[in-house]
Amino acid sequence: MSFLYKSTFSGKIKVGVTGMSNIAVSERQKKEYAQTVKQVKPKPRLWRNVFWAFVTGGLICLAGQVILGFFRTQGLEVNAAGAATSATLVFLAAFLTGIGIYDEISRFGGAGGIVPITGFANSMVSPAMEYRSEGMVFGVGAKLFTIAGPVLVWGIVTAWVAGPVIISTASVVGPREGEGPLAKTFDHVINDPYYGENTWEKAEQRMMNDAVKKALQKASLQEKDIDFMLAGDLLNQIMVSNIAARTAAMPYLGLYGACSTMYEGLALGAMLVDGGFADKVLVGASSHYNTAERQFRFPTEMGTQRPMTAQWTVTGAGVAILAREGTGPVITHATIGKAIDMGQSDAQDMGATMAPAAADTITRHFLDTARSPDYYDMVVTGDLGVYGKRLAELLIKKSGYDLSGRFTDCGILIYNKAHDVHAGGSGCGCSAVVTCGYLMGQLKSGSCKRFIGVGTGALLSPCSVQQGETIPGIGHAVVIEARG
Repeated sequence: MSFLYKSTFSGKIKVGVTGMSNIAVSERQKKEYAQTVKQVKPKPRLWRNVFWAFVTGGLICLAGQVILGFFRTQGLEVNAAGAATSATLVFLAAFLTGIGIYDEISRFGGAGGIVPITGFANSMVSPAMEYRSEGMVFGVGAKLFTIAGPVLVWGIVTAWVAGPVIISTASVVGPREGEGPLAKTFDHVINDPYYGENTWEKAEQRMMNDAVKKALQKASLQEKDIDFMLAGDLLNQIMVSNIAARTAAMPYLGLYGACSTMYEGLALGAMLVDGGFADKVLVGASSHYNTAERQFRFPTEMGTQRPMTAQWTVTGAGVAILAREGTGPVITHATIGKAIDMGQSDAQDMGATMAPAAADTITRHFLDTARSPDYYDMVVTGDLGVYGKRLAELLIKKSGYDLSGRFTDCGILIYNKAHDVHAGGSGCGCSAVVTCGYLMGQLKSGSCKRFIGVGTGALLSPCSVQQGETIPGIGHAVVIEARG
């Protein structure tokens, strides 16, 4: 310690030093003193604190539930009653802080009084009271967010950076898909293409309904909790999705992007959530080999020889629920595709039709974001198949990007070679079930940290083919990342 003293010899003021500052303290002495401090210091009452935190927090939550029940009896809907309950709890906590009671509750209950929304109100009112003597601007105004400010700032920043959360997914697939290498990643495998119905179309409708129910169940949600349902399929007037929407009774936007529909839905759903237009959005897509085959090509019983470029429409339905907050992978970026027509007209070679669109979207994504392919663990297209994937890889390489070792395709992943599907899988259900099953599993297990998925589609109809139109392709890209 330092002090001033008067020299007896010269009468001048000098600075002198005494005490421990001249003593060299060894590491051994420091450790011995730390041990002494540990012995003298009272031990924290951990289990007592945990118990009373549990009781205090539980009582606050019980009070909230009682208030919520009261508002519900007054005719308020669940969301409105929840907002009214939060406002009431904030008011009560602010009032109790003002009369000096809430701080006593928190001293006794610890985290039980701090963690709930009432603790947030206390953290704002207490500094405002403390500094009120310094004026409304430099006192109350400047100090109001001293404690709550960091919570608000980082909460907002995290929500902005993280993006919409995929809180739940579900997938239902057909017998052939259930025999493939991804079988264990699907929620349910049906054992009959008719799925207990009398038509294939009704079977596909049932698969979509089951996927919707399963996704809701996993998220502990009900139909009324969903702000928008975005869904599509391959049948005329997206018949399957329309009937599924009728059953689910959610606000519904029907989509048609051919086989790119699932990723079109994910991109639009993410925009709705990120833009503040929705809290929860359900996105779904489905297809069925038999329903698509007879609509776009030939009756399934007809003896025709399929060329090696032909693909097998996946029988399956995939559903994802996006939310503003929650646990799960996040959507951080979307690149909307352009309809690109390179003059292809062969309805049995969808890979050649879609490859230029996929390559254009992927290349534009890299340019827009200034990212290179190695930023992603995987680049996954929807259903280019074996030959379409090769074409896309060549086109992307010509643009200066090498996808070697990280490029794959849902249509290639879903089947075994023994299935004789020729070029691979296709259909709305292809990217839907692989994304909602296998790819989400890769993120959750830590095997993959982030991937860019590109839903690919061939924008044709029986009418356009019969009238000799060439076929435009489309590709919508969505970046999905594991959080944390």
